[in-house]
Amino acid sequence: AIEFLKNLGINMMSGEHYRRWCDLTYDEKKEIIRAIKILIRENGASEEVEKSLIGEVYIINGEEVGSNLHDGKEFATLLNSCGKYGKADIGFNVCRGDRGRYLKEAYEFLKGHRANLVSAMRRLEDKKVMETDVLQYFHAGDDLSEEIVGTVAGMLLSSGSVKKTLPILAFVNTEDGKVKVSTRGTRSMVKKGLNLSKAVSQACREVGGAGGGHDMAAGGTIEHGREDDFIQALSRIIKEQMKED
Repeated sequence: AIEFLKNLGINMMSGEHYRRWCDLTYDEKKEIIRAIKILIRENGASEEVEKSLIGEVYIINGEEVGSNLHDGKEFATLLNSCGKYGKADIGFNVCRGDRGRYLKEAYEFLKGHRANLVSAMRRLEDKKVMETDVLQYFHAGDDLSEEIVGTVAGMLLSSGSVKKTLPILAFVNTEDGKVKVSTRGTRSMVKKGLNLSKAVSQACREVGGAGGGHDMAAGGTIEHGREDDFIQALSRIIKEQMKED
């Protein structure tokens, strides 16, 4: 990434600090986007991926420019990091306007959340991702927390290290002896008929569990030992959804 910016002649430093995207000029941003389009085109990405580089950004007025509260998506990530570790009250107080103690604590949870995600991705390097004709999956066992397994599955799907044309399914053991399932897809898959909310909900019911979610992201809980049955059920349902489309 550093070499990429250097080759474009982008000055990355402002004094002793790295510049952020919000610190760049319009022409610098335009040049970076142009170069990324060329890069992904050369690597065989579709026109849809190229167009997805530019989208909606929600800016929250009154917040410090470049902070995690200024961009709506970053704000949501900050709140999410509080909720995932059982500290919803901290996120709640940040939403109420606290910019002192609670915001400082929220930043600490965000920092820890990011570190946990990096650590989780490294632990997955030794995990083999298996495939059916319509699905790819892995079992993290006790190596991942059930709070972040869905996020990690989504990161893996977008990382380029697995197929981007198949939805991904992750299993992780829970503290009460069951197995949590998390699935992630993409908008292009949804356009082709995929609905993970319906698929996961039905597959969970078929193996005696429960689940649900959204068309691109869904999860649930099943009994330990029913993973293979769940994979077969989910694969069948996804195949039917794609066939209908």
